[in-house]
Amino acid sequence: MFTCRDIPEHATAYAEGTLGPWKRLMMMIHLSYCGMCRTYMRQLAWLRGLMGAAPMPPPPPEVEENALRTLPPPG
Repeated sequence: MFTCRDIPEHATAYAEGTLGPWKRLMMMIHLSYCGMCRTYMRQLAWLRGLMGAAPMPPPPPEVEENALRTLPPPG
């Protein structure tokens, strides 16, 4: 049986649907009776949605230059 300490460890895999069937069941059972962990999962989903909606800032010029120098030449 999962405890509250197990939830953060498996939360991302659960949210992404990549958690195995047994662990997924244990997560669902725990969430069915633990309001604090349900709140944690709702907050995680909100944060993931917020992060997905935020535009990625462009990399600093020196990072882009270094990356381009390490790439092999085309062709």
